[in-house]
Amino acid sequence: MKSAYQRKKQPELVKEEILKATISLAEKKGLGAITVQAVAELAGITKGGLLHHYPSKQALIKGVFDTLMEEMDRDLEALMAKDKKAYGRFTRAYVELCFDCPEDDSQPWSALCVSVLVEPQLKKMWQTWMDKQLKKHRKTDSGIELELVRMAADGFWFTHLSHKTTSKQLQAKLKKALLAQTFKNT
Repeated sequence: MKSAYQRKKQPELVKEEILKATISLAEKKGLGAITVQAVAELAGITKGGLLHHYPSKQALIKGVFDTLMEEMDRDLEALMAKDKKAYGRFTRAYVELCFDCPEDDSQPWSALCVSVLVEPQLKKMWQTWMDKQLKKHRKTDSGIELELVRMAADGFWFTHLSHKTTSKQLQAKLKKALLAQTFKNT
């Protein structure tokens, strides 16, 4: 990016660069490496410029979380649009995303997922997002068996996140077994 003194004022572009820089730091060095100064330097803006858009580190992390949740919403919607069966559609899409893990932890979710467990603001945001999804899909995804499938998918995700590796064959079998549970009432 150009220096703050040379570029035109483009607040949306600046915010995007700030979020990209924050995600990059989280991916490479973990959430603890995120400081206002480090993000500003990586984004090529002044610390004051960053604070204009995100007045604190917490606001910055919330911005990243919001961005990632929007991306997850788009991914879920795309998966659900391909699914012809109504019952369990959200749960199947959720399982697909949970099992769509890279071999390493080189994605922003890795740093943020751990933070969801210990950071009250992120925990609340996750709970709010999930409650909204469950309310939105209550007619198709409210059964206890589907809740169990989603919890098992979360368990797989956190197991994968903690660097417990499983073979591709075992992952495929686990995913197939969970997805099969989502068709029980159809």
